[in-house]
Amino acid sequence: EWAPFPAQAKFLQGRLDDFSGNREQALEVYREISEDPRLLYDQLETIAKAFREEGLLDDAERVERFIASGGYGANERAKAQGEIVKILVEQDKVEEALVEYAKFFPFDIQSDAWDDAGDAMADKIDVDRLPLVLQCLTRIAKDDPANEAISDLFGFYLEVSEKLGVEVSPGEILTTIGVDGREKEESLAWVNLIEGWKISEAYPCANSAAFENKFGPEDLIENQAPENILNGTTGWKDIDSISTRGFIEIDEALDLDDDSASNKLAYAFREIESDEDREVVFSFGSDDWAQVWINGKVVQSRTPARAAYLDQNRFSAHLNKGNNTILVKIGNAGGDWKFCMGEISRAQEPRM
Repeated sequence: EWAPFPAQAKFLQGRLDDFSGNREQALEVYREISEDPRLLYDQLETIAKAFREEGLLDDAERVERFIASGGYGANERAKAQGEIVKILVEQDKVEEALVEYAKFFPFDIQSDAWDDAGDAMADKIDVDRLPLVLQCLTRIAKDDPANEAISDLFGFYLEVSEKLGVEVSPGEILTTIGVDGREKEESLAWVNLIEGWKISEAYPCANSAAFENKFGPEDLIENQAPENILNGTTGWKDIDSISTRGFIEIDEALDLDDDSASNKLAYAFREIESDEDREVVFSFGSDDWAQVWINGKVVQSRTPARAAYLDQNRFSAHLNKGNNTILVKIGNAGGDWKFCMGEISRAQEPRM
């Protein structure tokens, strides 16, 4: 005959107390078992949620730190890390939240938690608190100049600076705090992200048919008429990445929930000017699959579903003197739906 572990039995008793309206007694039980490794992740999150609902943020943080410390899957630990950041932000402990946010970047498979934590941080940081981000970066770089968190936190700093209208000089900052080599190169990928895109309506598309389904904008590109895209098709919406920390979020732009955004594709269009004929290296990241045309030529194709991060791929393309067109075809199997793209070759310029 099956019998639950003592901690499992106590958790069930706590839930019964909760459902019976005896929250105080339930909290006492939850507190007793909140760091028992035999509890499942969902059970621990239920306990943390109860603590947060009652304003017991220290207790909630303790549970999330227990999950994040190990013993659970990478997704679960990443979610817990995100909750730690949000709890600290809620308590106005911005500097501590930044330190915890910097721990996020070994987690490569839970972008939702990363996004939510970053959004909470960005909403809390104003012009007076912006230097705290740079202080945190300086400490991390001093301890380990090759720490992979540096480029991501630096990107966060740049995007929040831009959102607040604060001008910064990226190359000078990285030199000052002692970042060089690959991490400096990856940090500078955040500079000159291409913003101000137009997004098409959503079209139905299964992920298995990523590059087979073609719609209006793509037909015009392939018929060598990229300049006619906006006139030849309808339903375009303007979107900028300043409010979304560098990423172009398709589902948000089109006001689609997760179900409505699944198995869809959309197009993003942008024109950019070049003062001369030149070869440019671009950085690109996408969730999920994507294809990119510059001046009507395919320069990047990526089919597997994935979470989006800056600088996942790099490719080169020729820009003509004057006007140039970029078309991005971005598909979504489910969940987040977004991309980012920037010029690497102009990464040393000041950013506003």
